Amino acid sequence: MVKNLDSTTFVKKLYTGEDRRNLMVLKIDSICNWEQFLMHAPTSIAILGQLMAIATKKDFSLDKPIQKGGFKFVKYPDSFRACLVQISSSGCNAFMEAHKSMVKIHMYTMQFQETIRYVVNILTKGSEEEKIKILPGMFDELKNDADKCIHLLETTENKFNHVMLLIDETSESSAAVKGVYEDGIKEAVKKIKDLEKEEIFITNQKSQSKSDNAKYNVELRKTELDDSSQARIKYLDEVRKMDKEQTSVLEKLSKTKIERNNFKEIQKTLKESLIILSQLREQWNRLVLFCQNITIEIDVCLSQKTYILYRRLMDGGYSVGHSTRDVLEMAASVNCVAYSVELIATAFADVSKQHLIPNTASLVALIAYDPAEEGEQLDRRRRQIDDDCKKAKAEILALAEKSRKDMERKIDDIYERLEEQLNKLPPLPQAKVQEIKENVGKSSMSEMIISSCLNPLFL
Repeated sequence: MVKNLDSTTFVKKLYTGEDRRNLMVLKIDSICNWEQFLMHAPTSIAILGQLMAIATKKDFSLDKPIQKGGFKFVKYPDSFRACLVQISSSGCNAFMEAHKSMVKIHMYTMQFQETIRYVVNILTKGSEEEKIKILPGMFDELKNDADKCIHLLETTENKFNHVMLLIDETSESSAAVKGVYEDGIKEAVKKIKDLEKEEIFITNQKSQSKSDNAKYNVELRKTELDDSSQARIKYLDEVRKMDKEQTSVLEKLSKTKIERNNFKEIQKTLKESLIILSQLREQWNRLVLFCQNITIEIDVCLSQKTYILYRRLMDGGYSVGHSTRDVLEMAASVNCVAYSVELIATAFADVSKQHLIPNTASLVALIAYDPAEEGEQLDRRRRQIDDDCKKAKAEILALAEKSRKDMERKIDDIYERLEEQLNKLPPLPQAKVQEIKENVGKSSMSEMIISSCLNPLFL
């Protein structure tokens, strides 16, 4: 049993620096749910692959009816195929931008953590001259690193947002055109019926003319009149006119039937596309939220807190003094957020390198396939993209599961050491134990961790 216990020394033994960081990262990670957001990236690529396959089908224009104010994002409204290719290309560019951004954020957040360690080391061990000369530059570096991360994420978010706006405009135009082609089908069906009636009428007329022609020949032989030749010429002219009218009707009928079939094919393509575009937009919205969440986290927890920390030190003349607790608490919080963002950026960059970038690069190539002659190759490539999507999602889940198990193992280890230390304490009255439990219940995890120990070595 522990006697003459120094509470501060004892509490510091409960948690190592790594323990405190792991517990704070666990809290941040539970809020961020990075694996849930990351799962939508490969799904989006698979849906883009479906769109590209649709783009190989019959092409048509989205420029009717023309939208009020025209098209703002669609470059080639005369070609639905080109619109789908534009969405796919913009999606590829967005993923490339996201990959580059996450790689850079990974490096900036690592650099940020190193700088924080250096700042704390100077605050706790440096001379007054070092604090005055070195710390302002260090805080400028911290602010710059945080601002660079924010700028990178905002650029990526804008890329994702542009794709969403492009999807929205294409979807709206497709829905409008779908109505036009549905009306076209109805009109074509009505026209076909009218033409068929007209053809029947002409056929009946020709049949009657043949009967009249037979009667004419009988009468001709009976009368042998001089004007018979003129009557014959007139009759033949009427027959030629009816033949011409019938040919014209048959041509119109054939074209209208083709037009009806085209409308039906276009209608089917639009129906498929609208379903897939709505799915794609939903996935893309999650990617935008992913960027926004990290941006807010960096802005509030890194950039703004770093500035507050700097102002607090300036107000104290860079002397920690009585503000030791607040300064180290804030430094701990900032450092843990940087570490958490680094983990997320690293996970995204790894998955992106192995699965997202290779697949996005090959999407546009799908448009080159002729579904009539190369349908098998097209289906095979689409299946490959779908399989890669499943592999990427499985890998993301595996990473998340590994991270969770590692964290659980670390937490179990902390609990064991807690029990070991608590067993060394003298027993307390039951009423006091209950009071402590109630007080603990009112505090958050992070508050307990930071308030319990302020050893700067955890950085």
